Amino acid sequence: MKGFLITSALLGTSFTLSAAELVVQWHNPAHAHNPDTLAQIASQSRIDLTLVKALQNRFDLIDAQGSDPQAIIDALKDTGYFSHVEPEHFIELPKTPWLPEVPEASVSGGPDMGTLSLDNGRFNDPFYRLQQSQDEQGAPYWGLSNVEAARQYAVDNVAIDRKVRIAVLDTGRWDHEDMTWSEDQANFVSHGYRCLTPDETHSALDAECREVEFGSYHNDAIDKSWVYESGIGAYQIKIDGHGLAVASQITATANNGIGIAGSAPSEYVEIVPVRVLAHNGGYNFDIANGIWWAIGEWDNGDMLPGEMGYVEPISEPVDIINLSLGGPTFNSCEASTYFNSAIERAREKGISVVIAAGNDQIDAQGYTPSNCGDALTVASNSVFGELSSFSNFGDAVDLSMLGERVYSGYITTRIYTDDECLWHGEGRNGCYAPRSGTSMAAPNVASVLALLKMVHPDKASSELEAMLLNTANPFTTRADGTPSRASRAGVGAGVVDALAALQYEDAHQVVQQSIRHRYLGYASTEQVQFLRGLEQFFPSACSLYDVKFGRLQQAAPGIRYHIYQVAGDGAVGPETSQHTTTLSVPLATVDRGAFPRVGVQSCRNDVCGEVLELDFSDVAAPEACGSES
Repeated sequence: MKGFLITSALLGTSFTLSAAELVVQWHNPAHAHNPDTLAQIASQSRIDLTLVKALQNRFDLIDAQGSDPQAIIDALKDTGYFSHVEPEHFIELPKTPWLPEVPEASVSGGPDMGTLSLDNGRFNDPFYRLQQSQDEQGAPYWGLSNVEAARQYAVDNVAIDRKVRIAVLDTGRWDHEDMTWSEDQANFVSHGYRCLTPDETHSALDAECREVEFGSYHNDAIDKSWVYESGIGAYQIKIDGHGLAVASQITATANNGIGIAGSAPSEYVEIVPVRVLAHNGGYNFDIANGIWWAIGEWDNGDMLPGEMGYVEPISEPVDIINLSLGGPTFNSCEASTYFNSAIERAREKGISVVIAAGNDQIDAQGYTPSNCGDALTVASNSVFGELSSFSNFGDAVDLSMLGERVYSGYITTRIYTDDECLWHGEGRNGCYAPRSGTSMAAPNVASVLALLKMVHPDKASSELEAMLLNTANPFTTRADGTPSRASRAGVGAGVVDALAALQYEDAHQVVQQSIRHRYLGYASTEQVQFLRGLEQFFPSACSLYDVKFGRLQQAAPGIRYHIYQVAGDGAVGPETSQHTTTLSVPLATVDRGAFPRVGVQSCRNDVCGEVLELDFSDVAAPEACGSES
């Protein structure tokens, strides 16, 4: 295959190949997939054109011979036959970002991870206590997302009468001890070799293969590729395991006495494996074809069942698509017309598309497909809420979630051939390890969307996504009071709060979540001087407090909040208020200088709840302001 090579969500290098393999969109549907029409255009334009693969709808993949790809693109556009012509892209296989080593909790009795809140009696999976990605959100661990509590809430309040279906478009499935896969599966890798005598028992008997066929589409999504090695005169197996890692953190079987517990219960959520990446990556058009298949709109054209390249259509469309892949680009999502059309159609059908933001520490607007506006783009954060050092960022990002050291099922070529797990567990089908990257953050979000679908099966995908966005927790300030990198770089609505999203119907209710002095942490000589100077112009500077008294982080239709402040004794409320503020979110800086008592109230469609008076008695203040203001 030829084309422009870009990297995955987890790498970051690119180069250009010389010849032009192009995706074209025809003006006239009758001309699509027609070699005779293409031959006529080749004759008229004097460009050597070949139909490589018929794509969906009015799209085709063609080969155009020439030394100047851009000149070929311009010439084809000038023929008047095409509404769009674009170079094909190749996405390299995801790589795991490096992070400094940290001590791990002991599985056999050491301290729990995160906030020490995991219920160790809930699951008997031995490595569950290493799954900090499921732990409780709260100081100082603002980067966690209450997944364990949300999972239990979804199980207790399940309303769906079928399984939620998540398509993981990745390197494919692995028959791991802790995973159960959907019967629906597909392989859309069009390059590389496939062994004709694979070892179905996965005992490494196919580590070398001499009977192969070149890539064609089919319905076996197993994560295996073969590459020719001249030294042995045979093809050697290549296995990556990225698809297993993504899928297992979503639905690894819980409470089965082995491995880990998925963020979503496998009794109610299933993974549909769609292989779109081989051992070295995959093409953009293959990934787009995987989307068309997953949403139930795959057309085999003139091919019949049993013919090479025929793919049995999916039994029913999925609810969610996870894309933990991508790479740098100079183009907008809209410029990748074939890929973008697949995402747009998924959205039209009410299917959520979750995409990793990328790990090149750049603006995600320069990454594809994370720059697609019709998808949820996910950045990675640390357990403390800060943007991960490797994560992309910017206006294209919608949310963030933990993407550092997330435990999942693990398989590689070495583990397969040596039958030795180098991390936790045993053998080639029972290995577990931590992985990092936005590739791990995205399936965490897909898991929460699945929990939401379990509880709210009749809500549209846009409503479920709004529940996530409206309850996310923006990590704006570090513990020392300085602005976070997340606030400066941009991560959309912030860190997911899974439990708040599940309880969205009551999320507007007021609750004293946090109160913090505006200038807490100002202790250096320069900071104290600044504060005292500020008081000269703003006498109540030491009376400012940042208060958070609800779960919503974004404005929601019909919801308003009132802050009532009084100076004297008695009730605090609308009748006694001496200073009233109305807000669209339960987050504010209040000045207690003249009116020290503060009450808060929420209203939905003009129906208001009770007033909650905030308690400032134990709130610390900087020494320069005295013990309490």
